[in-house]
Amino acid sequence: MVHDLSHGQGRYASRSLQVPAPVLVAQTESPWASHHDDVNTHQLGRLARHGKWNGGQKQELSFADLHDRYFATETQKMTDPASIDSQAIDPSACPLRKRRFSPSLRWCLSILTIVTVLPLVGLFGLRGYQDYRASRTAALQRTLEVARGMRQTVEAQLYAYIEGVQVLADTSTLASGDLEGFARRAEAFASRHPGTLLGLIEPTGLIIRVFEAGQPPYRPQGLHTANNGVARAAETHRPAVSDFFVGAYQHRPSFSINVPVERDGQVIYVLSYNPTSRAMQALIANQHLPPDWVVSIFDSADVTVARVPNQDKFVGHHAANLLTARMESGTEGIFPNTTLEGTQVQSAFSHSDTFGWSVAIAVPDAELLAPLWKSLLQTAGLTVIGLLLSGGAAYVLAGRVLGPVQILVRWAATQNPPALPATLGLREADDLAQALQTAAQERQAATDELRTLFDISPVGIVRTDPSGRILDANDAFLRIVGISRNEIPADGLRWASLTPPEWSSKRKAANAELRERGYCDAYEKELLRPDGTRVPVLIANALLDGQKGHTAGFAVDLSRAKQAEAALLASESRAREQLAELGFIYDTTPVGLCVLDQDLRFLRINGRLAEFNGRPAAEHLGRTLREIVPDLADQAETLARRIFETGEPALNLELTGETPAQPGVIRTWIAHWLPYRDAEGQVGRINVVAEEITERKRIETSLVESEARLRLSQEAAGLGAWDWNPVTGALHWTPQQYRLLGLDPATVGPPSFEMWLSVVHPEDRSAIEAVGEAARTGNAPFRAEFRIIPPGGTAERWIHAMGETIKDSAGRPVRILGVNMDITERRRAEDGLRHLAETLEERVRQEMAAREHTQMQLVQAQRMEALGKLAGGIAHDFNNVLQAVSGGLEFIQRRADNASTVERFARLCSDAVKRGSAITNRLLTFARSGTLQAQPIAPRPLLDGLKEMLAPLLGAGITVEVEADPGLPLLLADRDQLETALVNLSLNARDAMPEGGTLRLAASVHAATGALPDNVQIRLDVSDTGVGMDAATLARASEPFYTTKPIGKGTGLGLSMARGFVEQSGGCFSIASSPEQGTTVSLWLPSVEPTVGEADEADLTSSQPIGASGHVLLVDDDVMVATAIQAQLQAKGYVVGYAPDGAAALAEMETQTPDLLLTDFVMPGMNGLDLIHEARRRNPSLPAILLTGYAYANDQLAGVRREQRTTRLLRKPVGGDELARTIAELLQARRDAHEHSIAQA
Repeated sequence: MVHDLSHGQGRYASRSLQVPAPVLVAQTESPWASHHDDVNTHQLGRLARHGKWNGGQKQELSFADLHDRYFATETQKMTDPASIDSQAIDPSACPLRKRRFSPSLRWCLSILTIVTVLPLVGLFGLRGYQDYRASRTAALQRTLEVARGMRQTVEAQLYAYIEGVQVLADTSTLASGDLEGFARRAEAFASRHPGTLLGLIEPTGLIIRVFEAGQPPYRPQGLHTANNGVARAAETHRPAVSDFFVGAYQHRPSFSINVPVERDGQVIYVLSYNPTSRAMQALIANQHLPPDWVVSIFDSADVTVARVPNQDKFVGHHAANLLTARMESGTEGIFPNTTLEGTQVQSAFSHSDTFGWSVAIAVPDAELLAPLWKSLLQTAGLTVIGLLLSGGAAYVLAGRVLGPVQILVRWAATQNPPALPATLGLREADDLAQALQTAAQERQAATDELRTLFDISPVGIVRTDPSGRILDANDAFLRIVGISRNEIPADGLRWASLTPPEWSSKRKAANAELRERGYCDAYEKELLRPDGTRVPVLIANALLDGQKGHTAGFAVDLSRAKQAEAALLASESRAREQLAELGFIYDTTPVGLCVLDQDLRFLRINGRLAEFNGRPAAEHLGRTLREIVPDLADQAETLARRIFETGEPALNLELTGETPAQPGVIRTWIAHWLPYRDAEGQVGRINVVAEEITERKRIETSLVESEARLRLSQEAAGLGAWDWNPVTGALHWTPQQYRLLGLDPATVGPPSFEMWLSVVHPEDRSAIEAVGEAARTGNAPFRAEFRIIPPGGTAERWIHAMGETIKDSAGRPVRILGVNMDITERRRAEDGLRHLAETLEERVRQEMAAREHTQMQLVQAQRMEALGKLAGGIAHDFNNVLQAVSGGLEFIQRRADNASTVERFARLCSDAVKRGSAITNRLLTFARSGTLQAQPIAPRPLLDGLKEMLAPLLGAGITVEVEADPGLPLLLADRDQLETALVNLSLNARDAMPEGGTLRLAASVHAATGALPDNVQIRLDVSDTGVGMDAATLARASEPFYTTKPIGKGTGLGLSMARGFVEQSGGCFSIASSPEQGTTVSLWLPSVEPTVGEADEADLTSSQPIGASGHVLLVDDDVMVATAIQAQLQAKGYVVGYAPDGAAALAEMETQTPDLLLTDFVMPGMNGLDLIHEARRRNPSLPAILLTGYAYANDQLAGVRREQRTTRLLRKPVGGDELARTIAELLQARRDAHEHSIAQA
């Protein structure tokens, strides 16, 4: 029996059942009628989702009736049809299932009305839009015509201006030059045009006079006009209108009318009339255009000349980009645009081809859209009127039809309704009424049947509303929750009050699934009983009425099943925990464990033993011990046989061998083999416990060996160890300590500090006592060197003692450990070394000087060897020079009367002398000896000079190629040593090409790498195409005295000295070679930035003029040379004095101070360098030039190179131009320094 949960009144008042709702019809014989605890969960889910019982037939019926008072009101409504229209029908009162949206009759008639009226509305709207388009097109065309007319008005105005100025320009007074007569006419013209300017301007733009009404003529000085029309009028001889400009006289925004004034076909003046832009603004205003139109006049540069509105704000501004683009693309047009104020407009423009000006008119879009809005408002009014009339007719007609329908709706929503009237006033409604009454009878029969099934079901069944309130429940559900019907609260039961808090999320998830799919899958949860206990249940829900949100719920009590399951789970959990504990202990124990069968196959193994063996544990299972650790198999198999035979365990056994974990390493384990007996007492398995003791054995062995080594090392080193307890005074000595102090342990007894002091030298005892006291108190470690006198009167010895203090937790010294060492021999050696150090510096200096002298001799010998090889080629070149000079001089003597011939052959002789000078300079430089003097060197000139020197020496069969960029940075090296190295390498290359070939001299820039210093960048390559070297020869190629040439053909020093030179210069050296592929020797040398003070003499040319003035004192003992130089300098404009030696030069300087001293280097008595020093002592700022034809004295001349600002070194022979240029540079430098000192003062 089911009771009403809301305690209402009605048909089932005796059962207290009043809340109606549809539920699913249940099967007559429930699957769980006798055993509800064994309900099939799947069948329960199908019941909730599909309601398919009774062979899959699904019915939707209600268990409850409507309230009696509801029935009474509905009876009144059905008996009084007049009340139908005055009362609202609540569709939710109909217990029909939720369905899709169905339109009402009034809705359908309204749609019909709208569909009928809308085409007419569309037609009217289309016609209005077409009218709008036509009026818009006409309006835009009118706007364009206005723009065109406005353009013509502007042109007419400009023509009027031109004609007025033209009349003034044609006056005879102006053409004849009568400016005063013209001024009177101009003033009259200006008075007729107040506010404007009339200017008389030259074709160049210079303003001559300016005329303005009410003002006297203005004659500006040097003022030029800013308008571009003047130049155009002067150039074309025709009147011209300028672009917008701001006047140079009054700075007013304006434009100009420019008319040329000609005389004899030449433009002599331009008469410029300057109206203001206000004139054009007035022209626009006179057109009386609508006030919201924007009218603009632009010049040929698209600059605003006049504008309405906002003339002052935008005049002089360029037109917007879009407008400019359109005006440049055609003479006129219309396009959408945005004004400078930001208004959306339609712009029309017209361009004047005559003057290049344009007129633009902008009409706001709002003005063009006004007709369209008017048409739309008219159409909308007609539409509303039509809809109201049609809708009213539809509403009246719908009321006639809906009356019978609403009666049937109310009747169907009433429980146990009375009989319907015989007719409802509509034939279709009468037929429907008959069908509804038949269906209601059948429904009541089914409802009674379903109620019976609901009441007797052993499964708890409930029906709930959307808020979770239980509207209906059978007795089975009330038994599950432990509530009788008398105990049901007044406000009913709710799922929320029956559900524990921790199950709320599960309930919410099921409700979400229910809303989404219409049902939810069965799930487990707990329900609360009034006594606080909980009952586990299996819940399934299905949506009954989608519109109302009512659901049906099914609950199965799982208490007994859960109890049995919990007991089983508890037992299994205990077993698993115990097994897991044993497994964890087995797997994580620090010793190796395994189980072996009778074939010694691994049945189980822990991670530690698998780690010993070097394979994962999984790879052991099922495999024999021999397969895993073959090196231990023999020992293990013997041991296993004995255990299987005797059944006795084997304990504390040591196994030694290798495993795959550490191949080649002998390891040691201590193992316990324990037999495992089965139920019959037979040994079928062996449990193995193993622990590795390899490290322990190694430590034990190492400790024994270490103690032995320590003892031996102390004895070998003469170290005596001691251990002193500062608290008790106890002292322990090693046997070596006794021997070190000369004491016999058998006779002297236990050691003590006093015994130690007894052998210390009397002079050192106080120091030892102080050190001992400091160590005993923990203030300092024990450190001392002292003398001892062993018993027996033997010689004193030196002892070095070291000790460290060990303290307890309170910081008190408790132990001092130390050693004593005999340092007698060291002290003697220190005395000897001290004496040796006093004389070592002098011996090292002598040895270094000897080695440097030997090295210089080797370098000079190598240079002389190369020089000897060069001698033949140099002699050939020098003879050619002499031949050219001799022939040229002879021809000059014969043709002395022919100036051009003499000049030509004199130039030939001069070139020959320069060539000879170059040959001797290179030869002298190459032969020069001395220390390395690094200087900046240009790579390309260096290699070009070397090519010229080597060409005759190498022979015709060898081609010399130079590859170097003239712009390469300077390299830093000693030029003499570098040339020597390159010549030797070139001669080696020649010897490697007996059949001829190509010698390549190359220079390139290479960034520093990890193998090179940071500044090494220039690489010089000497490459040949010769026979090359094999790997063995290449490995020894740069060794000193190693050579593959026959005896007498080479010293074997070329490559080694080149390598030494490069490394000494801060660079690197390398050789690349292979047989028949030639050889490349590479020299990497540092690069340097060029400076005046460090530049090479050959690079110090300049572009200063040769001619100059000044007093030069020339000093040279060779009269012929002095005469030639004196003549050269006098020809350049210098005053040249002469002295034959240094003494005469100093005497000359006493009477007259020269501007520059020019002296030879080698002279009898005082040389040139000494002369310069003496002259500088008297006159510190005196510039000097030192001339020399020698290559030695490099150390002396190095100072000259460092003083490039005041002293220059030039090598003979030197040309007159170069000498004069050098003199001019030094004199200029002296003047600059003098001016700088004055500026600072």
